[in-house]
Amino acid sequence: MKASNASTTTESATARNASIKAADEAGFGSVAADMAGWRVRQGVPCRDAHEIAGACVRRWEAAGIELWGLTDADVMGISAHLAPEVRLVLAVDGALAARSAKGGTAPARVADQLGAARSAASAARRWLAVGSHG
Repeated sequence: MKASNASTTTESATARNASIKAADEAGFGSVAADMAGWRVRQGVPCRDAHEIAGACVRRWEAAGIELWGLTDADVMGISAHLAPEVRLVLAVDGALAARSAKGGTAPARVADQLGAARSAASAARRWLAVGSHG
């Protein structure tokens, strides 16, 4: 990739984020695995956490609503392991933020990756500029 294309690539990635978020909020994604992961991080055995997430999906499908459309009563009626706070991971922003490992989709990790890409592009431009003179 040419150095001049690096900024175009990062701008394109930023612009696509809004359309990806809109598609996911429209129901084209599932955050049931995020719900299960949230429960596992809080000490619920993995098998139970995934079973609970599956129960939520079944309730969601039966009601014809999105997963984050479950009421507090729905959430707490599915399992004693659930609490209304689960909504934090049901929204796209919460799902992204949960992926905070290096290379993950959390906003801070994406900012790190974009910073590294910009630095590499800048270094490549400097190298090309020096190389073209000598």
